[in-house]
Amino acid sequence: MLIRYKTIMKGRSPVSDRPFMIDPLYWADIDTEADWTYAEWLVNGNTLLTHQPQTETAI
Repeated sequence: MLIRYKTIMKGRSPVSDRPFMIDPLYWADIDTEADWTYAEWLVNGNTLLTHQPQTETAI
């Protein structure tokens, strides 16, 4: 990904000026080891929904 110098210098997001909203069913905040443990518990208990991307097969 290329980011323009002036975008960085203006303190703007290189991706978008709009907030990126994610449904709470699909995310867990992981800042600490305890957060990681909690996120694993959520995933293993099917409380936190996960999405496995489809892989493309070579022709």
